[in-house]
Amino acid sequence: MGYPYLPNPYPQNPGPPGYPPNPYAQQAYAQQAEAFQMAQDESNLRMLSIFHFVYGGIMGLLTLGCLVYVIMGIAMAAGTGTSVGELVGGVIAIFGVILTVVVGVKAGLLLAAGYGLARKKHHTLCIVAACFSLLGIPLGTVLGVCTLIMLTKPNVKRLFENAALQGA
Repeated sequence: MGYPYLPNPYPQNPGPPGYPPNPYAQQAYAQQAEAFQMAQDESNLRMLSIFHFVYGGIMGLLTLGCLVYVIMGIAMAAGTGTSVGELVGGVIAIFGVILTVVVGVKAGLLLAAGYGLARKKHHTLCIVAACFSLLGIPLGTVLGVCTLIMLTKPNVKRLFENAALQGA
């Protein structure tokens, strides 16, 4: 169960041959390795939180870009005197509204997940946001997979539970 990247300062049997292993040294090493892993997980959660904020901001800007379809559709419907132009403009405007709402909800979900990851709260929301991120190829997929890998670790679940207990 040793961690290969963490040198073991407490060998199992530091004394002369024939002596029993030192259980206190083994316990201290296990506690040191656990503390190191928790610090590593907290650092990874901070990075994932930053990436969620950045990706959520990009999606927020994309939401503003989707408003162009709404404006273009309304302009087409109002600017033409033909029924075909009004129909096409209305369809484009409706498509723009739907696209704006979907992308805006995804941006809000990503920003909320970034906040949750930073505060180690709302574990389920973070998992749902990671699943929705999987749909955004390629950046969202990478972010979603990394987030799901981190959030399914037992140590990370414990961090979220401890934060929930301290906040309550």
